Amino acid sequence: MKLTHSFKVGIWCLIGLNLLMAFVSIWVFVRMAPAIERIISRNTKSIDGGEAMLVCLSELADDGADRDVQKKKFELALQSVRGNITEKHENEAIDVISANYLGAIAGNSDELQKTIVGIMKLNEVNREAVQQADRAASRLGIGGAWAVVIMASFVFLAGILYAKFLTRSLVDPLEELYSVAESRKGGDSFRRCCGPDLPDEITEIYHFVNGMMDSEHE
Repeated sequence: MKLTHSFKVGIWCLIGLNLLMAFVSIWVFVRMAPAIERIISRNTKSIDGGEAMLVCLSELADDGADRDVQKKKFELALQSVRGNITEKHENEAIDVISANYLGAIAGNSDELQKTIVGIMKLNEVNREAVQQADRAASRLGIGGAWAVVIMASFVFLAGILYAKFLTRSLVDPLEELYSVAESRKGGDSFRRCCGPDLPDEITEIYHFVNGMMDSEHE
């Protein structure tokens, strides 16, 4: 029956829209997580390297500090940072550190100050990158949420339209049949099934029921 086919198509369309909404939601958040995590992980590594260099410089203030040991630790941290460049301004900060750290370790106050400024600049660049990643995640999350809201609204509207279709094509005709049957049961033999803009299948059922009641008067 054409009407039955329409019911099935409508139901499957609603199911399909809900599945699509679910998959879009999953795709948005799955796509967001790895990219943000990778950015934060790499920038955090550079920040950790900068902090390790600052620790080495602070330990040099101790009279009993072994400068060779601190120099090796500093250079390991610097090497880690140099191999993890992710932002365009990191090179400038690393160049300042590389040019002045030996003098800083040797006790030159001017080069120590420049080295510290370079490290602070390096950390600032990476912290800003982390904040940008966080803002990007927030924007993507908000965009994904609005996409889900729009799709949910579309599904809701489609559900309302389909409910109206079901009401007009099935519920109202069934109520009409029930009303005619009740009238017949109550003694009204002239009441017949009728209604505007009915599907062909319902019209045929009405004609069949009306024909049966008409034949009882013949």
